[in-house]
Amino acid sequence: RSNLEERLRAVLGQVRTRRHIVVRNFHGFATQIVLAHGRTIGLQMDGLQLPKTSTLRKAMIEADGDGPVMYEAERMLSEVKRYPLSDAEVLSSLQQQCPGKVRELAEKVERARQKSNQLHYDDLLRHAQRLLHIPAVARLYQVHFGAVLVDEFQDLSLQQLDLARLSCASRQTFVGDPLQGIYSWAGAAPSEVKAEILKASGQPIRLHESYRSSPKVLETVNSISEQVDPGSTLVSAQPECWPD
Repeated sequence: RSNLEERLRAVLGQVRTRRHIVVRNFHGFATQIVLAHGRTIGLQMDGLQLPKTSTLRKAMIEADGDGPVMYEAERMLSEVKRYPLSDAEVLSSLQQQCPGKVRELAEKVERARQKSNQLHYDDLLRHAQRLLHIPAVARLYQVHFGAVLVDEFQDLSLQQLDLARLSCASRQTFVGDPLQGIYSWAGAAPSEVKAEILKASGQPIRLHESYRSSPKVLETVNSISEQVDPGSTLVSAQPECWPD
């Protein structure tokens, strides 16, 4: 996020970037939506606790989770919360999972979270998605944002794609490379996201100029990538910058 913002400032200047551009990661954007409209879906905003990096892991340990059971319980909670479910629906969905220690730990952590009015990172996305599915709320963002540009779309979950599309109804641009999708373990769905984007987009524009690598490096990369994906050859945008 910081890297993109810095590059935009270099192109547009400090004043225009601050005036016209908002750069957010998905959890940051979701946090803004939840804090602004959480009462609309019945969240108790007084005393609402936002997540930190270790919030979920700490909750797992406090619930006596350890080892593989803890990791599987985290995965179960993550998968259940990839949909715009209410807190009650999350518990109901957990109860439909396979019985055992994993489900028991996931339920225990989720009940404690709800009781303490604490959000985990997956809850931010889930509640933001619920809010943007309310037409009056979505309209506020669609009027505000004239365009949305998403970088690295292959790293998106379908939930994150939904958030991006609901926040802006006019101009949507998605940039990425499905062959570089490495976050399926975190919910990314490169093929499904690409298919959804293509349903509503024009003909994709392929980018062939590389600003990051030397001609020699690209020559090596191309010798392999052309066999995987014909037509994917990259050329150096500024070959004179690589004299050595």
